[in-house]
Amino acid sequence: MMKDFNRYGNKFEAMVDNYLKFDVTIYPLVLKIYLNAQQFTTDQVDMSTNVRHNHSSFELQYFWEGDDVIETGNSVIPVSQHSLFLISPGEYHYQSMNEKMTRKYCIRFDYMIIDDSVNILQVPWCTEVIKVLSESPYLFIENCTCLCEYFNRMREEITRKELLYTERIKNILSDFFIEMFRFINSEFCEHSPYEQNAEREDLVLDLFFEETYWIHSLTAEDMAKHICISVRHLNRLLKKHFNLTYRQKLTTTRIEVAKGLLKDTERSMEEIADKTGFSSVEYFYKCFKQSIGVPPGEYRKLSKTHKP
Repeated sequence: MMKDFNRYGNKFEAMVDNYLKFDVTIYPLVLKIYLNAQQFTTDQVDMSTNVRHNHSSFELQYFWEGDDVIETGNSVIPVSQHSLFLISPGEYHYQSMNEKMTRKYCIRFDYMIIDDSVNILQVPWCTEVIKVLSESPYLFIENCTCLCEYFNRMREEITRKELLYTERIKNILSDFFIEMFRFINSEFCEHSPYEQNAEREDLVLDLFFEETYWIHSLTAEDMAKHICISVRHLNRLLKKHFNLTYRQKLTTTRIEVAKGLLKDTERSMEEIADKTGFSSVEYFYKCFKQSIGVPPGEYRKLSKTHKP
């Protein structure tokens, strides 16, 4: 028994030694961050620790390869490449680990206020982010592709161990957490100080569709990125102001422009479909008839018949 304990004790000490500790200041917070250096120097997955467990601090998991399922509380969350999963202190969780296995980076951290005289209510982003962190058992965000570069840079620094590499990692961690807080602010904070003024939201949405409807490959992600909000919040705004989805609003805008071209020009159906952003003439015909009730050719004839 003692031999087994001594063997485990040696393994435990080695595990502790693998962690690098950083104090990163993002005013008015100080983040106490623990980084397992071993995960940046090997691609092996340790199955021995894959049991239901919790932590005394926040644990951030970034999945950079593969798909899997995480169980936490009563929730089962499918994760995929570039997913970000943030687990609160004390929250029990478990990763199923399928046959293909995911690859992920983990960061443990906690935060504290720099000094008691600081009123975080005067720092709106901090108030919002802390509220989300303190009230949520976990946060899950998909498509965090841009975060991958920070882990790649940390991996390079840990692997090469050049002069002042820990200082460089500290700077990377500062940039990483700023980006992560922006994700949290964008995805989960209902009254972000960086959101568009409520009186101008509908104007911003209208102008975007009016100026970009003709782009064939336009996506909701493109629009959200352009106006600096999340796709989730974009969908909320479209529902609020137009009671439409992104695709419905884009198609409606394109149909309205097409109606004007059919009435006022002699352009061919192929040219109108192309000018209004439809991927093909056939798709243009289908959308137009679904929306207006008649094919575009018949609409053109009717509009000319009723012209004064």
